[in-house]
Amino acid sequence: MNQTILNHQQCVRILEKFYGFDNPQTAHAYSSLSLFYYTAKETEKAFAAQLKSLYIFNLIGGEFVRDFF
Repeated sequence: MNQTILNHQQCVRILEKFYGFDNPQTAHAYSSLSLFYYTAKETEKAFAAQLKSLYIFNLIGGEFVRDFF
């Protein structure tokens, strides 16, 4: 599981450089990373990654936008 998390962290960094911070692809990558952390019982890191994902989604579409992605 540790190798999976390391690979996904690298993927998130690449997506952030390629698409930028405020992009739906980057937000989805952070959300997926939080699931990997949660599965590995690293809840603090999972919570931080999920908050970052939600922050990006809020930047992109606002708080009440539905079916945007």
